[in-house]
Amino acid sequence: IESHFPNSNYLGAAIFEIAETYSKDLNDGDNALVYYDHILKNFPKSSFVDPSLSGMGLIYYNRKQDDKAFEYFDMIVKKDPKSAEAREVLPMIKKIFIVKGDIDGMEKYFASNGNPLAINQIEMALFESAREAYYNDENCDVALPKFESYISKFPDGKYISEAHFCFAECSYSKNQFEKALPSYLYIVNKPRSIYSEVSLTKSAYLLYKDKKYSEALPVYKQMQELAESPANKLTAKIGAMRCAFNTLQYEIALEEANKVLASEKLTPQQTSEAKYIKAKSLFETNRLDDALTEFKSIAKNSKNVSGAEAMYHIAKIYFNKQDYKEAEKSINNLISFSYTNDDWNTKGMLLIVDCYLAKGELDDAEVILQTIIEGKPKEEYLPEIKKRQDELEEKKKARTAAQAIVQPEMKVEFNTSEGDKNLFTQPKPTTTDSLKVNTPVEIPNQKPE
Repeated sequence: IESHFPNSNYLGAAIFEIAETYSKDLNDGDNALVYYDHILKNFPKSSFVDPSLSGMGLIYYNRKQDDKAFEYFDMIVKKDPKSAEAREVLPMIKKIFIVKGDIDGMEKYFASNGNPLAINQIEMALFESAREAYYNDENCDVALPKFESYISKFPDGKYISEAHFCFAECSYSKNQFEKALPSYLYIVNKPRSIYSEVSLTKSAYLLYKDKKYSEALPVYKQMQELAESPANKLTAKIGAMRCAFNTLQYEIALEEANKVLASEKLTPQQTSEAKYIKAKSLFETNRLDDALTEFKSIAKNSKNVSGAEAMYHIAKIYFNKQDYKEAEKSINNLISFSYTNDDWNTKGMLLIVDCYLAKGELDDAEVILQTIIEGKPKEEYLPEIKKRQDELEEKKKARTAAQAIVQPEMKVEFNTSEGDKNLFTQPKPTTTDSLKVNTPVEIPNQKPE
């Protein structure tokens, strides 16, 4: 066309139509770019310049060559930010900034061209940028800083709950638990939503994992109320039971243990744990008879070290009841138990020492203590041994002192008073003279015939 009609007034229009046909009908971007560029170079003052710039920018935009696309769109905006062509490309410029995550740059760009964005537009743009990376691209490396930026800029924003949840999930998936936890807890402390159950489950787990039992306990209790999944409800009961027990809140631990035991589909391990916590909580709250029943059941049915522990507590209960005979019997059962170990054996023998000390059988206590020492116990038991050694020494000193008390020597003293002498004198026949003078008469020594 150009060679046949080089001076035609319609040449620019014809070339533009060819470019449009390649771009829109034939989906041939490369040839379309050639013809659009031809217009820019040879018809720079024609009305087809802005549509050509837009067409070239759109081809690069669809190819995700955003920097190249922005270059052509920006030419249109700089010529006249209020033109119809500018209004058409501004949404795509906005999208390019969003994809880059450069919301600050977008805000400045639109403000500098006389098209300032409203706050809600900026908020939505930032959130959509993060959301796109998270849901569509499944790229947490890109999504994380975007959600973090949104949370920082719009702490009370329209999408803040979803932003916190997505940020937490991304952080959790990358094992960045210290970042995930605050955002999960943000959801937990808000009214119930579609994000609540997951946030409760994971925040409780993270707190428990870090041994923050006091903080985890109320989360587990809230989880019991809100969780819809039976598995999560059971997890919440077990978690609350453990947290209460680990923080020595035995009344709550007992309550939660009973909840666990009333649940369905418990594993044998879960049942054993709940029974143990129930028994120990009863013991610690001085309900000794109930605790004794529970520990006896555990000891009877356990074929592992928990049976040894139960036997120890049975002995401890009898000791507290001052039934030393039964306490010793229980310790003997413990030591002969197939699944015991050195720890429980050592604790049991120390308890036997306590029994002997309480009964005053100091020599037997000393023999058992020496046996424990010769067995080379763990260092953690040395203070307990020393404590009993000190008590034994005090009792031995007290015993020695008691034995050293000597009774006063009994002596017979002979008094030489006249009254006593009369006991050994023979009285004279009563006469008138004798009433006047009482002269003692010695009784002569007589030998037996």
